[in-house]
Formats: sequence, C-alpha cells, structure tokens
Amino acid sequence: MRKIILTSAIFCLILVYSASEKEAYSNSGNPPSGRTGQSAGGTCANGGCHTGGSIGLETIGTNLLLEFFDANGSPVTSYIPGQQYTVSVDFISNFSTYGFALSSDGNADQFIAGAGTSFVSTGSVPQIEHSGTNTSGQWQFNWLAPTTAEGDITFYLGAIGGNGNSSTSGDTGFEGTVTLAAAPVVSAAPFEARILFEGPYIGNGMMSNVLQSKGLLPTSQPFSGPPWFYSGTEVLSNTTSAITDWVLLDFYEAGDLSNPVLRTAAILKTDGSIADVDGNAGVSVSSLSQNVDYRVIARSRNHLDLLTSADLSFPLGGAYDFSDPASVAGTNQLKLSADGYHLCRAGDFDGDGACTFQDYNLALSEASEINSYVLYDCNLDGHGTVLDFNLYKSNFDALGVPAVRY
Repeated sequence: MRKIILTSAIFCLILVYSASEKEAYSNSGNPPSGRTGQSAGGTCANGGCHTGGSIGLETIGTNLLLEFFDANGSPVTSYIPGQQYTVSVDFISNFSTYGFALSSDGNADQFIAGAGTSFVSTGSVPQIEHSGTNTSGQWQFNWLAPTTAEGDITFYLGAIGGNGNSSTSGDTGFEGTVTLAAAPVVSAAPFEARILFEGPYIGNGMMSNVLQSKGLLPTSQPFSGPPWFYSGTEVLSNTTSAITDWVLLDFYEAGDLSNPVLRTAAILKTDGSIADVDGNAGVSVSSLSQNVDYRVIARSRNHLDLLTSADLSFPLGGAYDFSDPASVAGTNQLKLSADGYHLCRAGDFDGDGACTFQDYNLALSEASEINSYVLYDCNLDGHGTVLDFNLYKSNFDALGVPAVRY
C-alpha cells in the first residue's frame, strides 16, 4: 500500500461503511478507549486528555505513517477476504515518548497484537493500542481481513508524540483515517485442468483407478507431511467418479514463486481432469484477485511436479492442459507415451521435484509393501514392487524446473 502520512488534521481518504466499531487512544501506559476519532470520544488530540502545547496542531517536520503489507512484504491498498496483513505504525519525527490506538469499522475483521501492543475489546469500540512506554515510535502487528468481503473498511488512528514531562501537557497529537477497499475477486468460475500421470497410464489418454477400487485411496488429502506440509482439511465426499489419486495445486502471484497465495488439494480423475472433493469440475479460485497474473504448480505424491509455462489471469475460460508440453515450464518435463500422449514423469517418491538417489533410498524403505497407499507405489496399483522401480529408473536424473523443487 502507498504510504499514508497522518497529521493532526483528519484525512479524507473517506470510505463510508456502516458496521460495528473498534477504537483507540495513547498515554505512557495503556490508553483509555474511545480516542481514535471513530466514536464520540474524539481522539488523543481533541479528547481532553492531552492539553496545551501543540495538541491538535501539526508541527513542522512531524508526521506519522500507517501502512499495510501482504505476506510477501508488499504494500497494499486493498484487502483479500480471509488474508492476514502486517500493519506498521511509524512516527518519522522526534519525540521523547510515543503512543497510539487504532480501530476499524469492519464487522468481522480482527487485530492480532504484536510486540509492545495489546488488543482491548472492552469499551464502545474495540481497539489495538500501545502497551507500556515506547521510545522508538514504531510498532508492528497483524490484521486479519474478514472472511467475506465487507466493501471498504476504514481505519481510525489516534496518536501522541510525548515530550516526556510526565504530564498531559505540551504533547503533539495526530489523527487520521486510512481506507482499504475490498479487492476485486475472480468470478465463481473454477480453475479446471488436465494432467496425465505416467505410472497409472493405461492408454488412449486414460489412467487406472486401482487405488480407489481397492479401497486404498484416502478420503482426506495426503499432503500434510513433508515436503508439502499442507494444512488443508479437504475430505473426499463424492466417490462416484473414477479417481486415480490426489493432487495439490499451488497458486502464486507471477512475480513471486516462493509463497503460494492459494493452496488446494483436488482429486485427479482417470481421464486426467481435476475435480474438487464434492466431484465438481475444477477447484475454486474465488479468493484470487482480478487483473493479477498467477502461475500454478501441479504437485503429486510421486510424479514430477509441473509449473504453468505462462502467467494466467482468472477466470481462464477453459481447462488448462498440463499434458501439453507448450503449457509446461521447462524442457523435457513430460514423457511421450507410445500412443502419443505426454505424461507427467513417475519416480519422484519424496516429492522434492527431482528423481535422484534420495528417491531410491525411500524406495528401499517401502519396497514389497502390499495393498498400501505408499509413496513408492508410482504406478498406483497399491503395491511397492519392481514395476515402480523400473519407472523410477527410466526417469533417473529428471529434474523439475527450479520453482517446483523443495
């Protein structure tokens, strides 16, 4: 988000939104409630607590910044429902002591206190505020956006630059508002895709569903362990479709392939299409923003992960084909089958994005497993056998592009 300079005059980045309130104020311990300017209590500058000096007046060279940053550390001017942001309150003027209080008019948002701050829910308006004496004039804490967009949300800040005379006189007050708009989100159209795995491939663009037919396919997503550490709670509720296995889809903003902005586990059907756990075609991307470019990594338990070759803007208007070499980043990422289909390479048993000796070591620990759902079973027949080893051997030294590797 652009830096907003707050002075003792109330700004007019005015956003009108009617909702429940949250509020703030400042002194050397903890401020009283109701001094952010959001309610009838006024602010630190005009609420009758600090008097004299330059209270309510802008002094030359004194200003205050209120900024919001996303998970990548980029400033934002809008919020995505359900995402958490870092909030920075930063005086860039010299005082002996500092204090602040901040509230919002959001209905279901939440402040999360950081060092030197505390959240107070009592009083007419809940607020986050300074806790104890502060001589740096800087604080950071988190704000969790409401899970459902509420339109624009306005933040009310009251702050004091103290002169350190142990009284309420001679201090400088600041007040202002900053507004975050709800980011435009992608329409309800899901992200649809096609992926073909080498291991269970049976020809004519189809894969087997042996794991499902044997009752070995887990109903809960299987990516909670290393290297994925995915915490999603997807549980398969529709088992009427012919299912080959689970996949994990990671969505990244195009400029940063280190931190996914959306992760979702999905089922891979025998025809290569993906579906959500309810059996609906594709997966929801409604939390993503419009007019933003994304890249997608399709991950599996024991096949080489794939990255989209180009930036995508949602909704796509059609299924993305990971079985088309032109749609996959890098070279030699797919293997051509005898009947002319391009397949995701088998043998990356540890899921790290490369077929190496580390995969062989894992294979040794899971060899001869019968009727089990194990990583070594890359032909997905429920057994860990030499058939799986032969697939791995044929792809030894295959490397995914750097972005997919753990």
